[in-house]
Amino acid sequence: MHGGRIERRALQASIELTGYTDWPGLAQALYMERWVTHKATGETHSEVAYAVTSLAPAVATPAQLLMLWREQSLRRPTRARPCRHRPLPRL
Repeated sequence: MHGGRIERRALQASIELTGYTDWPGLAQALYMERWVTHKATGETHSEVAYAVTSLAPAVATPAQLLMLWREQSLRRPTRARPCRHRPLPRL
């Protein structure tokens, strides 16, 4: 929960792209959906974002990846546009 809004996030991680692309170090492709409900209006909207990471499933679970994604987005300056193609940091 953030001030005047409630957020819910879900992340799916897949190794299906490994071997199908020449992206260096690709271990997992990530799909994250976020639902935001504004408490004042009750309005809800959703956003979808994608990412890739070099962290293998044995190193980082979807829950850990979601936590890393969230921490990375909190460090981003508020005026910056979200970067949907930035790889997640290594553990």
